[in-house]
Amino acid sequence: MRILLTALLCLWLTTPALAGVETRTVQAEATGIDRENAIFNALGDAVRQVHGARVEASRELRSSMERLARHGSDGGASSTTLRTGNESRTRVQSQGLISGYRVLGVTPAAGGGQRARLEVRVPVYRVPGSGAQSNRRRLAVYPVAIDTPRLRLAGESLGAGDASRRLTQAIVQAFVASRRFSVLERDMRQAIEAEQGFVASGRAGLAQQAMLGRELGADYLVVARLTELDMDLREVESSLTGERSHQGEGVATLEARVVVPATGQVMWSHTLSTDLASLGIDAPGSRGFSQRVFDALGSELAFQALNVIYPLRVVESQGERLVLNQGGVIVKPGQRWAVYDIGKAYSDPYHGESLGPRESWSAEVEITRVADRVAYARVVKGEVDGDGQVLRRLDATGQATREAERAALRGTRERVCLPMDPC
Repeated sequence: MRILLTALLCLWLTTPALAGVETRTVQAEATGIDRENAIFNALGDAVRQVHGARVEASRELRSSMERLARHGSDGGASSTTLRTGNESRTRVQSQGLISGYRVLGVTPAAGGGQRARLEVRVPVYRVPGSGAQSNRRRLAVYPVAIDTPRLRLAGESLGAGDASRRLTQAIVQAFVASRRFSVLERDMRQAIEAEQGFVASGRAGLAQQAMLGRELGADYLVVARLTELDMDLREVESSLTGERSHQGEGVATLEARVVVPATGQVMWSHTLSTDLASLGIDAPGSRGFSQRVFDALGSELAFQALNVIYPLRVVESQGERLVLNQGGVIVKPGQRWAVYDIGKAYSDPYHGESLGPRESWSAEVEITRVADRVAYARVVKGEVDGDGQVLRRLDATGQATREAERAALRGTRERVCLPMDPC
């Protein structure tokens, strides 16, 4: 078997430490037909120790036979094979930078040639950010497919490309804000490829080339398809009071799946069919009606996925005040959530898969304030002791709960709800 070793090495002779680049020192050993080849092969071994290698192996059977025909005196014939052959080939590729090396020794190798021992310094690019981020699963959101010829918001038609870009951005924004996954870029790759091309061209410092070839693959893919989008806000006037308000019309339907790219296994699937009231949109607002719809759809879809995998948890409780481990756009002020104590964990008796723990109701809370990383809530019913409890959403907008409370107060002998009352 003949092994071809190709190591693509760039010698980096300057050693200033750059942000995101650290130097790892390794010892490597290899043989070669002479001193120079032995050192070169040892440098390749050092790079492989740090960055790994790509191995391409193939085996080709080539048979070339020459036959000698013989004829006997009895008229019979026979043939003899003179030569056959086969060939196998393996190619190993490794690529990386070397900031320097020191020769520890070069000695004769058994069987001929030279054996070199080196101490090699290999720069390694580290992704910016906290170490906790590296513990997250990696997720990529692919552009939303549009599967409907009619896209209308507030009476205006939208192009499929525009709707796909804006909805994809809303989904990415919601997952990033959740801080549950490391979200990878997949729909705006032109800028990434342009920057990598600039670094590889040599116009950037050679040290910065340590970042090349370090892109990450996703553990999970989010794929979605918009099959219906026709929504509008219509202004209505009360026949009794003359008060003007807005009433939502139409629906949006968004199909989504979370898939493992390595196997194609579907880990989660959901069809979100919703209206403006369920999204909490009851007035045009200052950000623009269409943008609010896209943001709300992206936030709701991300919530539905995260609620199964990473439900909200209580991280601190002080009397009636709670701190939750989720902020951003997933949680909104005024929402009502149920708090459950965690109990015994269950598993499926057929295949042993976890069914999750027992959840026992302990309280109902209302979100009072939302920050980037956490949310704050107050207990409106029940009691919360300690932390670690899981939360399940009861009312996405809080509107239904507030209406029920006002209805319970209005018209009773104990209290009549007047315009100046908080009810």
